[in-house]
Amino acid sequence: MARPRTWGEVRRRVLEEDYYDLAELERRRRKAQQMKYGGILVAPALVLLVPQVIFEGVPWLMLLAIGLMAYSGISLYVMGRIFERRWDELIREKSLLND
Repeated sequence: MARPRTWGEVRRRVLEEDYYDLAELERRRRKAQQMKYGGILVAPALVLLVPQVIFEGVPWLMLLAIGLMAYSGISLYVMGRIFERRWDELIREKSLLND
């Protein structure tokens, strides 16, 4: 059987066909949580780059790098939060079905 392509399909297969067990769901939730906090690693790089831009001038490439790093940090956090919440809900529903 092919891998599910949408979240709705994953959810349906987990609840109806036991596509993943609870341990696998927990592992995936932890990975989403790690992704959420991975954005924090962008902050030290920004702390190192911003003073260089302020004191040495503003090359457009440096501004682009700072902008991309800030965007990636924010998007990592948002995506991690969304997927962590989705896996939490699925774990809760699967636990209720198993009880």
